[in-house]
Amino acid sequence: MASVALAQVGDAYGAHMAGPSQFDDSGLAYYAYRQNGRALPRSLADQLDTGRPIPLSQAEPGDLVFFRVDSSDGRGRLTVGLIIDQNVAVVAIPGSKAQGGGVRRVALNGQYWSQRLVGVSRVLPDAPDASRGNS
Repeated sequence: MASVALAQVGDAYGAHMAGPSQFDDSGLAYYAYRQNGRALPRSLADQLDTGRPIPLSQAEPGDLVFFRVDSSDGRGRLTVGLIIDQNVAVVAIPGSKAQGGGVRRVALNGQYWSQRLVGVSRVLPDAPDASRGNS
């Protein structure tokens, strides 16, 4: 999963997109798992409920990582990325490339992302059907 996510770095953000060249956050995770023959729900809410929580210190490549990021309404919103290693994740960030959006590598130990970390989840082999959900 991690190698598929890394291969998408530089691709554009696309709301409600799951590849192959535009992604939203949950679409990137869905695509990476599907490309590896693994089931993962499409929606962020279902992805959040998939697998088992683990500490970041036990994270492995391909684990899901969840953040609460800034939103226009000021309440924040959840987003998901894929662990590359214990210091790096790949996430799809809303906005144009000129605005810093798109699929990017982020430093988990950097100030912005470390302060917004909600948790890490290891997806189990018997995850729910990947065709479930649609955003």
